[in-house]
Amino acid sequence: MTAEIVIINQQAVALAADSAVTIGKNRVWKHANKLFSFGPANDIGVMIYNSGDFLSVPWEVIVKEFKYKVKDRIFDNLNDFADEFVSFVKSDKFASHDFEEVSFALIFAESLEDLRGENKYNARSEIQDDILNKISRLERNIHNSTEINVPFDYLKFKRYFKKLIKDLVIEEFGMGIGNYPLEAVIRYLYLVISHEIESEYYTGVVIAGYGREELFPSISHHVFDGKCMGLTRTWRSNKCFDLNKKRNQDAAIIPFAQADIAQLFLEGIAPQYLRFLSKTFVQVLRGKTDKMIDDLVLDADERIVEKFIQSKEIKSMIEDFGKQFKDYRRQAFIKPILDTIRALPKEEMAYMARAMVEITALRRRFASAVESVGGEIDVAIISKSDGFVWINRKHYFDLDLNPDFLQRRSFSGGGGNGIRKAQKHRIPRAQP
Repeated sequence: MTAEIVIINQQAVALAADSAVTIGKNRVWKHANKLFSFGPANDIGVMIYNSGDFLSVPWEVIVKEFKYKVKDRIFDNLNDFADEFVSFVKSDKFASHDFEEVSFALIFAESLEDLRGENKYNARSEIQDDILNKISRLERNIHNSTEINVPFDYLKFKRYFKKLIKDLVIEEFGMGIGNYPLEAVIRYLYLVISHEIESEYYTGVVIAGYGREELFPSISHHVFDGKCMGLTRTWRSNKCFDLNKKRNQDAAIIPFAQADIAQLFLEGIAPQYLRFLSKTFVQVLRGKTDKMIDDLVLDADERIVEKFIQSKEIKSMIEDFGKQFKDYRRQAFIKPILDTIRALPKEEMAYMARAMVEITALRRRFASAVESVGGEIDVAIISKSDGFVWINRKHYFDLDLNPDFLQRRSFSGGGGNGIRKAQKHRIPRAQP
C-alpha cells in the first residue's frame, strides 16, 4: 500500500507520495516510484497507488510510453488529457490474453472468498443454502453501485468463464455446489464485473495539474481494475476536483490510499472511531428498546411489530446524529484548515503535503505489523506560473557519477529539466 496526499488551492497543487511497496504479505521495499511528470509540454503530474502494474506491465512503463506518445502535444484542459490517458491504457498495446484472464480470475477468487467468509461446511446443502442467502443480500448492495458499460451479455460471460468459475468454487469451498447455486454464483460474479466495485487488485491513478486554457488546477482520479473480453474495468471516481468549476470551493486536502491518518488530522477523529460509534450506538439503543418492549408488551405479535418500528426509528436517529456530527466536524475542524490552505503559498503546500505522508508513515512504523508506508517521499508542486517543479525526488543512483544522464534524457524527451529543478529546489526533511 501507500500514502499519497494532494493539496490544492487557486495558486497551485501539491503532490506527495511515499516509496513503499508491499510484496506478498510481509515484505516491503522502499524504493518504488509513484509520482511522475507529464512535462514539459503539459503542466500535469500523475500519482499511482495500490497495484503497481496493469496486466503485468508496470505503471511506470505505461506512464513513460504515454509520455512518449503524446510528446509535445498540448491539451487545453486536464480532463481531455485524462481521457486520452485512459484510452491509451485501454488500447491493445498492453493486451495479453493470459494476463487478462488472470486479472478477472483474481476478482472472481476474491469475491468467492468473501462469499465463504469464515464458515466451515460439513455438507453440500449447507454450502448451497449459505451461498444463495449471501448472494441475495450482496446483489442488493451491488445494484446501489454505478453500472459499467459492458461489451458482452451474461450468456457470453457464462460461456467464457463457466469452467474457470466452477474450478474456483471447488477450490474455495472444497467441493462442487450443484448446478443451481453455480448458476447463481456466475450471475453474481457477472454483476461484480459489470459494476464499479473495487477489488484488492485495483490501481488508483491521480492526474493533477493544468490544461493550457485552464486558470486553476484540477484533479482527475481514475480506477483501473482488470481487463478481459474487450472490457477494461475503469471509471472516474468521486474524488475528482476542478477549481475551474468549483470557484466557491477553492481549496482542498485529498488523501489517497491509506487515508485514515489524514482524516484524523482534518476531522479530529479517525474513521475507525466513527464506525465504532455508529455500531455501538445501534447496539445499545436496540438492546435497551428490545428489553423495554419485552417487559411492557405482552402480546407476542405486538412485540414483533413494535421492535420493527423501533428499529426504523433507531436507524433514523443514528442518521440524524451522523449528519449533525459531520456538520460539527466540518465547522470546528475542517473549515479552519481549509481557510488556511486557501491562502497557503506554494512552499508551505509542499511542506504540508510531505508532513502528512510522513506522519502516516510514522504511525504505520510503530502501530502496524507491516510498515506499509515509508521510504523517501517524492514531492512536486504544479503551478500556472512555473509548471511542474520537483521539490523532493529520490534517485537510485548518484547524478555526479552519471554526468551524461541529463543529456541522454534530454535527447529522449525524458525530462532532464525536471531533474535539475529537483536538485535546485530540494528541501530538508519535514518533521511530523
